[in-house]
Amino acid sequence: MFMATLIALAVIGRLIFAAIPSFQAASFVIIMGGMALGPELGFVVGATTALVSNLFLGQGPWTPGRCLPGV
Repeated sequence: MFMATLIALAVIGRLIFAAIPSFQAASFVIIMGGMALGPELGFVVGATTALVSNLFLGQGPWTPGRCLPGV
């Protein structure tokens, strides 16, 4: 439940501030989630945030690179 709340906060933060360049509220939520939950669940929060927010902002060839850094 806590992880779902972090994902929702990060997505909302990314959608609200999408028009402002270099302002990344989602990054703060993802980093704090990774520190609180550990690296594995922090990765899940970040990857899920990228996928869900891109449903609203548009998917593209950059999406797998944001979700899976090794790809």
